[in-house]
Formats: sequence, C-alpha cells, structure tokens
Amino acid sequence: MAQHNETGKIGELIAVAHLQKLNMIIIEVNWRYKNFEIDIIAAKKNYLHFVEVKTRRCETYGHPEEKVTTKKINSLMKAADEYLEKNNLFKRIQFDIISVLIKNNEPEIFYIEDVYQF
Repeated sequence: MAQHNETGKIGELIAVAHLQKLNMIIIEVNWRYKNFEIDIIAAKKNYLHFVEVKTRRCETYGHPEEKVTTKKINSLMKAADEYLEKNNLFKRIQFDIISVLIKNNEPEIFYIEDVYQF
C-alpha cells in the first residue's frame, strides 16, 4: 500500500475514535456507490453526519482541511443523496470535515462541523 493510502487509513481510524468520544454512533466507514465515497457516516441525536477526512503528515502543502474543495463537497452531497435513497432514510443531515495532521506520530485533530446543512 502506498504511503499516502496508509496515512489516509490511519487518519480515518483517528477520526472514527474522535467521533466515538463525542458519543456519535459510527454507521459506515468508506461507504461506496459507483464513483462516490463517504469516509464516515455517523449519527447523533436526529442527525446523520457525512464526514470527509483529510490527513497529512506535514504542513508543507497546507493544512489538510484546505484540500477539501467545492468539487469534493458537491461529490459528498451526491453520495449522501444516494445513501439516503438506498437506505430509505429521511433524516436531517450535516456535512463535516475532520482534518488530521500527524506530526511526530502525534495526531492533531481539527473537526469542522456543519460545512453544509439541510
């Protein structure tokens, strides 16, 4: 597995643990449909959270959250539509970003909630 893929998997594990500490229920990790992917789908209270995780090992090219583009958010929204339709769910949804920066094997987590909400 390529280094960046390993880093991404580690970041997702860190993100899942972080959401669980916030009393969120993890429903799916790496949910895929056609060319869509949602890193984490979690639930808390009456909301489904569709979470994009970005992980980096250094800040040379900026903070991880800066790599979540409008195109990526639009793709995440389309994926969420598919997920809701396939699972026959009608809940309030929220789109979140978890940025994980792993410096000296110590993760820094930056959780951005509600980047777009229905």
